[in-house]
Amino acid sequence: MMRFPKKKRALEGSGPRWWLWRLAAEAARTLLAVIRTLLWLWRESGDGPGGR
Repeated sequence: MMRFPKKKRALEGSGPRWWLWRLAAEAARTLLAVIRTLLWLWRESGDGPGGR
C-alpha cells in the first residue's frame, strides 16, 4: 500500500529547499531549450556547422 499524501506533507514541511531545486531544474531545462533553439537557427541560417 502506498501513502502519497503523508509523504507529500512531510516534503512540504521540510522547508523552502524543495521549491529551490524545482526552480533550478526549471531554469536548467529552459536554458537547454533556448540553447538548442539557437543552435538550430544557426544551422538553418547556413552560417553554422552543417548548414550548406
